[in-house]
Amino acid sequence: MVSATAPTETAKVTYKATNPEFYSLDADKTFASIVFATKGYESTNPRDYFDFEWVEDKDGAGGKIRISLKKAIETKTYTLKMNPVYLNGETDGKKNEMKMTKAASFKIKVYSSPISSVKLSAKGKINLLDRRAGNVKPEAFKYTEKNGIRYTPTVANLKDTLKEVRLLTDYPAMDDYADDAKISTLFEAHITEDKKSFYITPKEGADLEKGKTYKVYAWLLMDGYKFGSNTGNGIYTQTPIRVKTAEILPKVKTNKTATNLYMSSKAYESTFIVKKSDEKAIGAIESVAFGEKDEKANDSFEVWGVKQEDGSLEVHLKLKKGVTYGCNTTNKIKMYIQFTGQGTNTAGTPITMNVKINK
Repeated sequence: MVSATAPTETAKVTYKATNPEFYSLDADKTFASIVFATKGYESTNPRDYFDFEWVEDKDGAGGKIRISLKKAIETKTYTLKMNPVYLNGETDGKKNEMKMTKAASFKIKVYSSPISSVKLSAKGKINLLDRRAGNVKPEAFKYTEKNGIRYTPTVANLKDTLKEVRLLTDYPAMDDYADDAKISTLFEAHITEDKKSFYITPKEGADLEKGKTYKVYAWLLMDGYKFGSNTGNGIYTQTPIRVKTAEILPKVKTNKTATNLYMSSKAYESTFIVKKSDEKAIGAIESVAFGEKDEKANDSFEVWGVKQEDGSLEVHLKLKKGVTYGCNTTNKIKMYIQFTGQGTNTAGTPITMNVKINK
């Protein structure tokens, strides 16, 4: 379909050249053969109204005809015919040419309905831990409805695929699509393989809260339609896209449940290993910390982690100068294992270690 009121739209007509083998389409001669087969238009030249472009498939066995409207024409469905011409190398400096005796026909629908709005249907959820950087094998990372929200656009009176999607932080003005300062620093869009929808996912390193709803707007550039130069030929979503974050913290285990520290040797460091209970669980262990409000533990101990090649964390624990725990006592000390990308309002997965403070 092409629009009579917006002549920059293009339509795609699939035309597979599976026979003859080893030949390629001569687009110029083929398009020169196109004629109207619609009654009343037999003497009219289709190229006065339409532009034709041949886009060859990667395998060379066929391709797509891209059609755009050059000037206004009556709104209706037109039938066109063409006699394809194929080439296969040269012989004695002359191109080997094959003309198909049977004409190929296709239809073009010209309409004038307004194209002014876009609706999005959503499916999926965001897991803040499930980002490429937090994946055990980043090279194998894929966007799915388990780590991103998939949005499928429906544009009024237009069927087309996506070419580019940009996310903006605020209600968009005409040229905001080109302003890097207006692009979201928290979320990004990834077009699906079939180009019919896109995922919204957290950007790598973006600090986000768990369970919070954020707002973004989308600028969509369609593959075969131009909405006007004022918006870079794209179209904006006029209502905000509400993106709610979530996360699933993996369970963890330690290689010991008790450890010793010494008042007489405060430089001594106790160590133990923390790893995920299920190695296949999504999320990469990043660090360890006490709870922000656990003043007693924060005043008495220093704690830090060293990431290991196998994804585990070697936790180091030592006494500070001032210790508020009694000597020769065993204390259940709670710490939190933190994961790459977890919510800024999330403490982490808790672990408890029995710490004996000796003389």
